[in-house]
Amino acid sequence: MKKKTSMILQNKTLIGASILAFFVCSSKNLIIYNEEILVALSFLLFVLFSFHSFQETVKQTFMDRQQIILNELEQVLVTKATTIKNLQMTHTKSLQLVQSLEALKKNCRGRIRNGAITKNSSI
Repeated sequence: MKKKTSMILQNKTLIGASILAFFVCSSKNLIIYNEEILVALSFLLFVLFSFHSFQETVKQTFMDRQQIILNELEQVLVTKATTIKNLQMTHTKSLQLVQSLEALKKNCRGRIRNGAITKNSSI
C-alpha cells in the first residue's frame, strides 16, 4: 500500500497537469462528450483502477508461474542429462559389441582357413 501512495505522490504534478488539461479542454469544447469519449474514459479509469488494485496479485501470480516453469525446466534438463548418459553408455556398449564381433569374425576366418589347409594337406 505504501508503494501506491508513494507512486501517486511522485506523479502528483503529472496527475495535476492531466486533470487541469482535461478541464481546460472540456471548457473550450475541445473534448465533446459523446458515447465514444465516455466509453474511452470509463475504460481508462477501469484500467488504472485495476492496475492499482490488482498490481500485487498479478505480480505474485506471475512470480509463482515463473517458479513453476523454472522447476519444470530443471526437471527437463536433469532428465535430458540422464538420457544422454544412458545413450553414451549404450553407444559404448554397441561399439564394444562391434569390435567383439570383428574379432570373432577374424578368429573364425582364421580357423576356417586353418581347417581348410589342414584338410587339403591330409588329402
